[in-house]
Amino acid sequence: MKRVMQKDAARTEDVVAYNIIPLDALSTTNAIVTFPEVRAAISALQYHRDLPRLPGSFSVPDARNSDMLDLLHCVFGFQKDNVTNQREHIVHLLANEQSRLGKLSANEPKIDEGAVHVVFSKSLDNYIKWCNYLPLRPVWNNTESLTKEKKLLYVCLYYLIWGEAANVRFLPEGLCYIFHHLARELEEIMRKQIAEPAESCISKKQTTEPTESCISNNEVSFLDRVIYPLYEIIAAETANNDNGRAPHSAWRNYDDFNEFFWSLKCFHLDWPWNISNPFFSKPSRKEKGFLGRNHHYGKTSFVEHRTFLHLYHSFHRLWIFLIMMFQGLMIIAFNNRKFDANTVLELLSLGPTYVIMKFIESILDILMMYGAYSTSRGSAITRVLWRFCWFTAASLVICYLYIKAIQDGTNSAIFKIYVFVISAYAGAQIIISLLMSVPCCRGLTDACYRWSVVRLAKWMHQEHNYVGRGMHERPLDYIKYVAFWLAILGAKFSFTYFLQESFSLSSFPLFHQNQSVFVYFKVAFLMQIEPLVKPTREIINFKRLDYAWHDIFSKNNYNALTILCLWAPVVSIYLLDIHVFYTVMSAICGFLIGARDRLGEIRSVEAVHRFFEKFPEAFMDKLHVAVPKRKQLLSSGQHTELNKFDASRFAPFWNEIVRNLREEDYINNTELDLLLMPKNNGDLPIVQWPLFLLASKVFLAKDIAIDCKDSQEELWLRISKDEYMQYAVVECFHSIYYILTSILEKEGRLWVERIFSGVRESISKKNIQTDVHFSKLPNVIAKLVAVAGILKENESDALKKGAINAIQDLYEVVYHEVLFVDMRSIFSSNVLQSCVALCHFIHNSLMFMKSSGNMDDWTQINRARAEGRLFNYLKWPNDPGLKDLIKRLYSLLTIKESAANVPKNLEARRRLEFFTNSLFMQMPVARPVSEMLSFSVFTPYYSETVLYSISELQKKNEDGITTLFYLQKIYPDEWKNFLARINRDESTSDSELFSSPNDMLELRLWASYRGQTLARTVTDM
Repeated sequence: MKRVMQKDAARTEDVVAYNIIPLDALSTTNAIVTFPEVRAAISALQYHRDLPRLPGSFSVPDARNSDMLDLLHCVFGFQKDNVTNQREHIVHLLANEQSRLGKLSANEPKIDEGAVHVVFSKSLDNYIKWCNYLPLRPVWNNTESLTKEKKLLYVCLYYLIWGEAANVRFLPEGLCYIFHHLARELEEIMRKQIAEPAESCISKKQTTEPTESCISNNEVSFLDRVIYPLYEIIAAETANNDNGRAPHSAWRNYDDFNEFFWSLKCFHLDWPWNISNPFFSKPSRKEKGFLGRNHHYGKTSFVEHRTFLHLYHSFHRLWIFLIMMFQGLMIIAFNNRKFDANTVLELLSLGPTYVIMKFIESILDILMMYGAYSTSRGSAITRVLWRFCWFTAASLVICYLYIKAIQDGTNSAIFKIYVFVISAYAGAQIIISLLMSVPCCRGLTDACYRWSVVRLAKWMHQEHNYVGRGMHERPLDYIKYVAFWLAILGAKFSFTYFLQESFSLSSFPLFHQNQSVFVYFKVAFLMQIEPLVKPTREIINFKRLDYAWHDIFSKNNYNALTILCLWAPVVSIYLLDIHVFYTVMSAICGFLIGARDRLGEIRSVEAVHRFFEKFPEAFMDKLHVAVPKRKQLLSSGQHTELNKFDASRFAPFWNEIVRNLREEDYINNTELDLLLMPKNNGDLPIVQWPLFLLASKVFLAKDIAIDCKDSQEELWLRISKDEYMQYAVVECFHSIYYILTSILEKEGRLWVERIFSGVRESISKKNIQTDVHFSKLPNVIAKLVAVAGILKENESDALKKGAINAIQDLYEVVYHEVLFVDMRSIFSSNVLQSCVALCHFIHNSLMFMKSSGNMDDWTQINRARAEGRLFNYLKWPNDPGLKDLIKRLYSLLTIKESAANVPKNLEARRRLEFFTNSLFMQMPVARPVSEMLSFSVFTPYYSETVLYSISELQKKNEDGITTLFYLQKIYPDEWKNFLARINRDESTSDSELFSSPNDMLELRLWASYRGQTLARTVTDM
């Protein structure tokens, strides 16, 4: 009994759940385990002598040796499944990076130091940036001094933290804080002889010193002691948001929790967690559902305030620029473009305008930050107050100096002081803006961020947040961006200053019917700045105007209201027309960039048809890894073989997309057969394209051949104008030869070879129109259809006999009607004409037989024909490839309708257009799948139905309409395709579908894919 139990336990040990690599059950047959990269990665994680010994109570599966993750599992109490998943994850990362560096030897492979360093740098990149930002020294003193084993240990620790973090994964800097402290604890444990549980992960029940018993009793838990306190406070805040109706300032979201770890204040949380810290205090509710506040942290740095003031605050740079440019253009226009001292003095008024608008911005900064002052970083609050004080003082000083400069004139000392102050301030702003905007300068300032002067300058210019740092565009992209906006602004201000637009004021009720004033404005109302200067001066000089209403503003005030009404539309257009110029310029640039990158080249199904022959080559160039054989074919100039090679690699990819469309019921079975592409790995010396490209082409070519009276070259030129017609004709020729020679033996096969040899000889000598009667082609096609129609069925004696008779009929048509002259002309009533026809018949027969082979072959064929055994030796086509070729030939010879509208479904068209269009886009060079980095997917989910239930599909709304009925009417073609896929008729009722469990599940899936967005998301993920 004991032996049986041990044997069963060993079997159970082998059947261990895994994703790709069975690391805990190496006896499981899996080819990936034998890869040198995988073996090297597994070996790199093995336990080494610098690690403390595992306690005796900690068990490791017999199928593998202990490794670093076992140590971390023992010390921090990570969950077993998490350790298993992350072990496989890290092995994947190491193996992938190693495969990118190069192949390893099969004997005792060892992971390369470079691969370990790349994985270490990428995995802990955020932690390193977080330490540099705070600033804080990482747990290691120097990266160069870290050994390969120490790097792998830190990588394992970080991924184990991430794998068990649950929703805390949305706090990446919070994970950095946890990793920082766990790594320090790990350093202490590494100095001991035997591994002990980390103090931060020991359960509250364990009050004594950590021993081996606490490990065996599962009293060490990272999830309970580290993650759960954070998760609990996040869940409490989420539950307190009144189902999303609470204001943004009333509760903390993920960003608020994460931004708390952007400052050294986060270390007040201590380690292990200080649960009494206000950060962990839960919000309280008051009566009637109003949100209450006890002593706990509020928003971190941002509070959403819904106010129209955002129109200015969010776009203050644009407002400042437009208003200052408008002011400058008005000054230039009213001074008649003269740049004298007076004009310069007036242009210097831009200084007060700028500081006043910046002062307004600083006030809005204070208002918009209300609600986050208690928990915001001190640097952020100080910056807001500093900017307010600075711009307040700057507004007062600059405005005072400018007023005094106007009073004292341009030759006064005050004017010179004012110019110096403005110049110094503007110069400093320009220099700082360049340092913050130009990519190369921005990178330099980031490198010098530890310098106090640089940090102060950047702090004054812009709040230094953790996110967004280091996101620098390339200099070329920055130059393009600047040129784009210079073009927009140049066009806008040229329009604003110079363009004149005249329109009638016959219905403008502003003025009394004073003849001189009305006539002047009726002639032209000139919009924009310069054209309005003269009308404005005229209106100001009108001393006595009688208004149609009682006016208290314009009278004795230079007609102020009149001028306001004159300039109001100009200012409105000035502020809004930048959107017009931006839209136009974006469209032009987008068109040029898209044309260069070949975006949107496939915009319709017709384009898919037209460019399909280019898809295999584009697929091999963009999405397929480089193949040595393809390079050889390309260098040797074997274009036909190269095209066939590309098509053979492209076909499975294309067919998978088409089958997916059928599985989702976007196409029917007929469209599926038309869209599928042959494998192109057979013996035919041509590329076989999908049938939807070749449908009806054979019949069009037949009509052209019958009607054409020109030479062979002209005939072939007419057929070749349609490339797919040419492909259809050539494929039919080769397919017929291959099929007949494959199923016939002895004299029958010899006859096929001699006939096709003669046709090829006639084509080479350009005598095809004299040797073949194209008018008889319909008879040949009919006989070939009969032969293919029989051969595509399963073998039986009756069908085999029918196939022999069908081929015999084909022989009669070819021998007596197609290849020779019309026999009726030989027996004409005109004796002379009959003799000439008979001589011509004999001559053509002898010449065709001579050109198509040895005369002895024809003698042998005629003897077999006379004895009735010419086609008796027929081998039924049971080979799957040959059977598919026969079915394809049958389709080519029977489909007379055009497939130009295949597929008909709009969603199927959109998907095919999207895929084929992506083949021509710029993308990185394809690498082998073995080098692909592993990745994780988050599926968004929030109390949303993924799969409809039957009750939900049958539930009626207030109008008596069910969800299923609605979807059937919205997607009628897809409903028909669905019924065909599950082998049901269109007349099938819903109740019949509910009676079958399989059909019911398929129905739920069909409805969910169309009625639930999340169902599509989960499926695609």
